[in-house]
Amino acid sequence: LQRAETKNFIEQHSEWAFTVGCGSETIAPPAPDTEKNEVYGEYGEVKLAFPAVSDLHFGSVCDAQVRDYYPKALAKSLEVTGNNIDTVVISGDFTEGFLENYDTLIQYTIDGVGSKTPMVVSYGNHEGNDKHYQYILKFGKPIDNVTEVNGYNFVVIGAHANDTYTAEQAQWLDGQLSAMTKADPDKPVFVVVHHPVYGTHSPNSGNTELQSTLEKYKQAFVLCGHEHQKFSGESLWKGEYISFRNSYMRNETEGQYALIRVTDKNYVIIEQYSVPYQGEATHIEGKDWIINLNEFYKGN
Repeated sequence: LQRAETKNFIEQHSEWAFTVGCGSETIAPPAPDTEKNEVYGEYGEVKLAFPAVSDLHFGSVCDAQVRDYYPKALAKSLEVTGNNIDTVVISGDFTEGFLENYDTLIQYTIDGVGSKTPMVVSYGNHEGNDKHYQYILKFGKPIDNVTEVNGYNFVVIGAHANDTYTAEQAQWLDGQLSAMTKADPDKPVFVVVHHPVYGTHSPNSGNTELQSTLEKYKQAFVLCGHEHQKFSGESLWKGEYISFRNSYMRNETEGQYALIRVTDKNYVIIEQYSVPYQGEATHIEGKDWIINLNEFYKGN
C-alpha cells in the first residue's frame, strides 16, 4: 500500500471522514444494522461496541503478520456485531516510530470499518520519546485528548520519555474524570493509556504517575497494553477502579485482541479473540469477562 499525506484526516476530523493514500475518494463505512441494536442476552441492549487492540507495531519484524491480523480483527468485529462498531480503540505501540506507520494504521482502519468510525489511539513508547509532533500531525489533536462516542467518554493519555507520564497529565486527567463522573456517576469513563498502572496487572511494575488520580474514581475503566502478555487471569484487575490489560498483535504466529460491549443495564462484556497467522479470527469460547458495573460501584 502506498501512503500519502493525511491532511484530509485533520481537515475533516470533526466528522471523522478522512482520506489516506494516493486517491481522493472518501470511503464510506459499512452500513450498520439499523433495524435494532444488538441485544446481548440477559445483559441487555448494547449501547457501545468496539474492538480493543494493543501493540500492533507496524513496521516491526512482525509487520507482515500484523498486516494479516488487524484487518481480520476488524472484519470479525463487524461480523459479530451486525456492523455496529462505534469506535476502534488502540492502546499504544502501533508504530516503530515512523510517520509511514501511522498511515498504515489509518489506511487499514478506513478499509476495515470506514472513514467515519472514530479512532481512539494512545501514544506508546515505540511511537518515540520525542515524536509527539507525529501524532499531532496525523491525528490532528494532542496526545492527551477526549473522544465522546454514544455518550461514553474516552480519555486518552499519551506516554512521555522513559515510559512515564507527567504531573500535568495527572492533573488534567483528574479534572476530566471529576467533571465526567459528576455529570453521570453511573457511567464508566474509559481511560486509554499504553502502560499499565503500578500494582494492577503486575504487582511490582507499571506507571506510578497516574495511580493516585485513578484511585479516586471508581468509574475509571483503564484500557492498556505494553506488557505483551496473552490473555490470562491477570488481564482484568478490579480494585478502586477497573483496568483491562489487552493482549498484543506483534507476534509471529498469533495475534490477540478484545471486543468490548457496554449495555443499557450497565454491564461491560469483554470477549477474547485470537487470529492465527493466515487463519481466521475466532472467539476464544468460555473466557469472556462479564462485569456488572452497578454492583462494582456499590461495593466501592
